[in-house]
Amino acid sequence: MPGITIKNIPDDLYQRLVETARTQHRSLAKEIVVALERHVGKPTQDKRALLERIRTVRERYQPTISDADIESWKNLGRHDRGRYEPPPAPAHAPCRPS
Repeated sequence: MPGITIKNIPDDLYQRLVETARTQHRSLAKEIVVALERHVGKPTQDKRALLERIRTVRERYQPTISDADIESWKNLGRHDRGRYEPPPAPAHAPCRPS
């Protein structure tokens, strides 16, 4: 990776970089790279290549669950609810007058 030397950095800018690096748990060099990436921007991917890769992955993993499967499971759940019987209420001890 290429290196770069920066001279005559203002003291206040240097201190802000040092403090930010410390709070982000990064080295000063890494913090400077992060700041440059934020300012200049990260390299973008080739959108066509990315879309082609997504299409390839999608073709490999076709869904195995059909709409009919989902509908039947939903209906099964609805029918099960109709057969639900709540448990009997607990028996209470009779109250005795004092």
